[in-house]
Amino acid sequence: MRKGILIWVTVFLFTFLLGLAAWAADKPPVKIGVVQPLTGQGANVAKSWLEGMNLAVNMINKEGGILGGRKVEMVVEDDQCIPAQSIAATKKLIHEDKLKVILAAMCSSATIADVPITKEAGVVQIVSLSFADSITEMGNPLLFRTCTTNKILADGMAYKIAQEFKVKSMAFYSINDDYGRGLVEQTKSIFEKLGTPKVLFEGFFEFNDRDFSAPLTKMKGLKPEGLYLVARFPQNAQILNQMAELGFKSKLFGPINLVADDCIGAAGKNVEGAYGVVNWANELDTAGAKKYVNAFKAKYGKFPEDDFSMCGYTGTMVSAMGIDKAGTDQDPQKIGEALRKLKWDSPNGPLSFDAKGQGTIKVYVVQVKNGQRVLLK
Repeated sequence: MRKGILIWVTVFLFTFLLGLAAWAADKPPVKIGVVQPLTGQGANVAKSWLEGMNLAVNMINKEGGILGGRKVEMVVEDDQCIPAQSIAATKKLIHEDKLKVILAAMCSSATIADVPITKEAGVVQIVSLSFADSITEMGNPLLFRTCTTNKILADGMAYKIAQEFKVKSMAFYSINDDYGRGLVEQTKSIFEKLGTPKVLFEGFFEFNDRDFSAPLTKMKGLKPEGLYLVARFPQNAQILNQMAELGFKSKLFGPINLVADDCIGAAGKNVEGAYGVVNWANELDTAGAKKYVNAFKAKYGKFPEDDFSMCGYTGTMVSAMGIDKAGTDQDPQKIGEALRKLKWDSPNGPLSFDAKGQGTIKVYVVQVKNGQRVLLK
């Protein structure tokens, strides 16, 4: 009798455990939408961003997933940094894939185009790599930005240029989009307030421009002590190399693009000594930074290359945490409420959101020395 009961109990437990395993395996994934420039302008940046995203997804899923064991799955669409294509990609994720959380996009002009779409649909939009200040001024209560802004970038570099590096004259040369124009305006406004340096030149170029000799020749004639360059790869390296060909020398300043690995690799000695204002540096030693770096090295066998991987990691982590803390992947309002209360030790530092959805982000200044970025103390 006892033997029969023992066999029955064993069979029952085995069957029960098999059922639990099957139930867990049958749980649908939590899908999060992503809009990035997989091709075209910005594809190099997106490559790094996607490394960070994939790292976050792997970490989350290895640790048991979210919402009681569901795995996270990212649905990625290409927008080529073109606003019209970004709108189409965002609409697909919302209306065809029925997703309630979208990471969109990278280029500020594309992100700005997406905001009315996500706002009308009532879905959560996470902005993890667009710097235009206007993004968090567009009145979308379900928009949360996990990266810096042009104003924060300008504050982080402009005062150093004027007061610490004591540059007396400056030229600006920038990509002609919301990101570039905004960063130039914010930086210039600080110079105007301080009364130094004097701006001798302000010029803009388009995405497809490849010959920069005419404006560079004009700048050379003006002899600015410093050049603030806002350009994505490969244009940043092309501009630096053409400067060298013309014999135009100037102290170099700019955002992360100027000191990113792709630019350093293509410009070589022509970017040596450049200063960049960044969200991330490998020397950061907070708990959140160490966890990120250790996981990145374990997965990819290298240190994180630049800001962009960290931005992909952070945006993905925040999206997943918002869903998990809300207890749902189908109610954007609850997810938004959870994000407004979020406090997280991110790789950049403590992260929380203000009333407009802007994250608390620190910036740092690095310099290219012997082909490597070095954090300035």
